[in-house]
Amino acid sequence: MKVGIVVDEMIQGGFQRVALMETIELNKYKNTEAHLVVLKKSNHIGYQEIINKNNVTIDFLDNNLPTILKVNFKFPFFAFFSLFHITYPLLLPYFVKNDYDLYIAHGTYTAFSTIALAKKQRVKAITFIHDSVSYVIKTKYNDQFLGKIKKIIYPITLFADKYIINNSYMVLSYRNMINYLSKINCDLNKCVEIKNGCNSAQKINTKKVNYAIAVTKWDRGKNPAKLINIWKKGKIKTPLKIIGVFEPPSIKMELQNIIVKEKLQNKIQIIGKVSENKLINYYKQAKFLIHPFKEAFGLTILEAAANGCPVIFTKNSGVKTCFNKNILKYATNNSLKDNIGAIKKIENLKKTQYVHLCTQAHNSSKKYTWGEHSKTIYNIIKCQ
Repeated sequence: MKVGIVVDEMIQGGFQRVALMETIELNKYKNTEAHLVVLKKSNHIGYQEIINKNNVTIDFLDNNLPTILKVNFKFPFFAFFSLFHITYPLLLPYFVKNDYDLYIAHGTYTAFSTIALAKKQRVKAITFIHDSVSYVIKTKYNDQFLGKIKKIIYPITLFADKYIINNSYMVLSYRNMINYLSKINCDLNKCVEIKNGCNSAQKINTKKVNYAIAVTKWDRGKNPAKLINIWKKGKIKTPLKIIGVFEPPSIKMELQNIIVKEKLQNKIQIIGKVSENKLINYYKQAKFLIHPFKEAFGLTILEAAANGCPVIFTKNSGVKTCFNKNILKYATNNSLKDNIGAIKKIENLKKTQYVHLCTQAHNSSKKYTWGEHSKTIYNIIKCQ
């Protein structure tokens, strides 16, 4: 069976990482040929090290389009929603030949094009919903940011979610997201629960460098200024390094200006985008990771723990189910007070207690491998 694992753009991001690891793992099974399928080719390809190392083939679908039909721009107020998310579902089915027996779409914006292709080619489309459209609008864009537009958009996003589920052969998602979909009256008969994987380090480093890290794909919805407030109000002793892609790039400059204004240059440093190897080193060396954002899952949190890095995260994130009670002591309600309190707890641990915390974080991750994640998917598609 030839399987197309579909993303909208191959940039650095959570669901792109999941799609890439699925492609690698599914190719280990007999009679399964998986390809990474990308709707739109970007100027910079994310996870190039992993792609090269594993000889992953990428099928850029917009290579089939005439240049004039590749016109694109991002919509105001949104981090990633762009014109091609609307035009490609209309265009690609008429320019892309039937190369795949099954599609697995990652990301709700990706799903519209994938479903359209699958219908035209008379094959099945499975949608992996990391964050549904309405979930993103409801939880990651506050009322102040979108204002009255949010009230107009939200009913449309509910319709979009139901369209994706109704027109997908099957939906893969996390327990938290499935619970959310049930509340907005989506058909859950097609939904299958799944967890993400990680590459658990064989050996962890308990002799940490004195700094904390915050790692994600930074956009308006993530509100990175929240970290500055935590460090300022909490008078945190541990320096912070902020790592990851900023989209749009102007957010990075805005954040740097706030750091200077608050005179926190000695406490907070913006690192930005790093290579995969450097990121792993940050996980291994950092005293802890702080991730004060609600996530449907929270892949960054699991990956940090897999490298022996203690994690502070929001307790209603899906990754919570991967950890034992010891780690869950550092799951917060995401209030300023809770996040400061969790940091102080780690800063005040005795050495033996801290080493135990690192070990527990590492041990919690061991059963959540990419192999096990992809095995769930393989057991679904082998019956098709």
